[in-house]
Amino acid sequence: MFDALGEEYWSWFAVTASDQVHIDACSEELAVMLNGANAMAPIFAAVCGNSPITGGRRSPHGAIAGRDAAMVGLQRYGLPERLGFEHQRHWPVTSMEDWVQSVSDLSYLLRPAQTMQTSGKSKSTELSPPPGSPPNRSFRDFVTKTNPHLVATEDDLWEEFKSHERYVWHAARPRWQQGTVEFRGACQQPHVQGEVGHMIPSALALGAAERASQIWDLLSSDPRVGGWAGLGMWYHAAIVNGLGGTGYGPCEKTAGATVIEQVLHLVEDGLRDRGLGEEVYLQPVWERLQTRQNPGQVLRHLYEDTERPHRAAALLEHTQVTV
Repeated sequence: MFDALGEEYWSWFAVTASDQVHIDACSEELAVMLNGANAMAPIFAAVCGNSPITGGRRSPHGAIAGRDAAMVGLQRYGLPERLGFEHQRHWPVTSMEDWVQSVSDLSYLLRPAQTMQTSGKSKSTELSPPPGSPPNRSFRDFVTKTNPHLVATEDDLWEEFKSHERYVWHAARPRWQQGTVEFRGACQQPHVQGEVGHMIPSALALGAAERASQIWDLLSSDPRVGGWAGLGMWYHAAIVNGLGGTGYGPCEKTAGATVIEQVLHLVEDGLRDRGLGEEVYLQPVWERLQTRQNPGQVLRHLYEDTERPHRAAALLEHTQVTV
């Protein structure tokens, strides 16, 4: 994978962590859930950005969500086919088949070369670039032009596709073995004794899944957002600015609420209707909106306000996990 992506991108998988949340879904729900969950990418970045410092320096572009800013050059990462890419023809998707078509247009990075028995029941799979495929050859071209002999049956094709889509890291993606949609858009949150901020990604994802169709209706039709292209611009702004400036999203109010506030009300309603009191985990989100600061912004201010010799100690003390 290092060779397939290059150090520029791959190194970011080793130095940051994200909170990934799985919500069960069936194929009939998939299009709406994927559209709504990926459309939430700017909100996850704005609320949960928490990687502004890398290697003792500010993250690329001075971003609050550093890995997102570094990885934004990959079409297979973050908000799918966002503003700036040439082929914005699939998103939003209309069906599971449409999603498969969109993913098939991405380059095929790695496929299993051989499986080796290591010890007991354990197996190790060696990965290698697809045979006969130059860099950036799409999965579609691989199975239709380069190596059709490798996909003689539907089972062959499915196995190849699973190998391909495993390395697609959109803000939300289906996970076939688990039967879930995986929400991937949040940096890992601070863990502080007696507080619930670390539960925000789980609460956002679960509430968004409960109100997927309403959230997608809002984000896809509200003129303040500006459609998928508008979501792309908001996503870029949120990973750089957090909840500051344009990272907050459209500030015009409808029915007394901004877009991000309306989405959070829907998420809150979804959690409340479950009857388990889970809406309490959104309280820190409302506090962040009030101050227009997420954890990454707080961390960046600490970095900038601390004299250079004392920065490392100050950052370690601020970010230590307490239980």
